[in-house]
Amino acid sequence: MFLTSFYDPATSALTFGGFTAEGLIPIQRAVDRQHWLYDRNLGEVVAHPSGIQEALEALSRVSPSLGLDQVRYAPVIPRPPKVVCIGQNYWDHCREQKVNPPDRPILFAKLPNAYNAHRELIPVPPGCTQLDYEAELGVVIGRTAHRVTPESALDYVAGYTPVNDVSARDFQFGDRQWLRGKSQNGFAPMGPVLVPAEVVSDPQQLAIRCWVNDQLVQDSHTGEMIFDVRTLIAFISQGITLEPGDVVFTGTPNGVGIFRNPPLLLQPGDLVSVQIADWPRLENRIGPS
Repeated sequence: MFLTSFYDPATSALTFGGFTAEGLIPIQRAVDRQHWLYDRNLGEVVAHPSGIQEALEALSRVSPSLGLDQVRYAPVIPRPPKVVCIGQNYWDHCREQKVNPPDRPILFAKLPNAYNAHRELIPVPPGCTQLDYEAELGVVIGRTAHRVTPESALDYVAGYTPVNDVSARDFQFGDRQWLRGKSQNGFAPMGPVLVPAEVVSDPQQLAIRCWVNDQLVQDSHTGEMIFDVRTLIAFISQGITLEPGDVVFTGTPNGVGIFRNPPLLLQPGDLVSVQIADWPRLENRIGPS
């Protein structure tokens, strides 16, 4: 079982629950109103020392009551304090760009207006003609991480989730910096599931794939990362304290649209699907402006 965030179809209230192949289990079916989990969101759950474990134990005692298609999903962490992203962090992605790999992680951020969810539309910004996809492994922080070491870094991870670093390449390259091209509305889909850290024995041993419609466009492995998850968390935390609920986008492998020959750029109506390992796919359709 995984965890997910969604809106209760009866009340439209933000909630969370279990995600299984058979359907969703709202937390309200697993605990009574007096239980601290009853009215929490998943960001608050990951911040609690035993929150994920308590939620999974409670949800495991209840059968699904909602279909996977019956709800509107929220970003898996609905309101991350911040999203920190890494550029050019795969050897194969550097090779496709014909650039030298960086000697230290390249950091940038996604602004809150970019946060998006599974099955929500990704709007095309006015004036954008080079909309691109980037399948990535998202790392959800569960404990305050300040100046941690690589050796201890994974102790601060609550879980992992598929993410898509959607990019307006004409804005990104034309501006000569990445903020506008990376932080347009809806440019940070996250989800649909949170995979608890204890389920992932090694985050550098995960397949990562992306499809545009039915075409497999990215097919790589997190072992291609130049800077692994341990190194990234340690590097970021030296001067940027990572808080519970923060999400780190760890970079994308080769196969992005702008560097294909010919380029493959996203158009309204396209469906972009991101999958890590055998976890449920993150799916988003490209919408109008």
